[in-house]
Amino acid sequence: MQETILAMQKRCDQSEYAALNFTQIGDYRLGKHLGQGAYASVKQAVHRATGMLLAIKIYDKFKLSEPSRKKSVIREVQILKKL
Repeated sequence: MQETILAMQKRCDQSEYAALNFTQIGDYRLGKHLGQGAYASVKQAVHRATGMLLAIKIYDKFKLSEPSRKKSVIREVQILKKL
């Protein structure tokens, strides 16, 4: 599963954020659904150790089977890494 993490440099109380479908990915506790695109959704998340509030983009790997879509996701990840 690929995910892109966009930090918002903000702290919050972990108890406020309860996910509907998943409760966590790695060290991140997922919260409310923020948005949906053609092949990914974005959820609010909290880093469990630091309390940092961020957004996590979760890609549906079955929708990335077309090479052109996969290429655009790879390009997006490269651009976000430069930010």
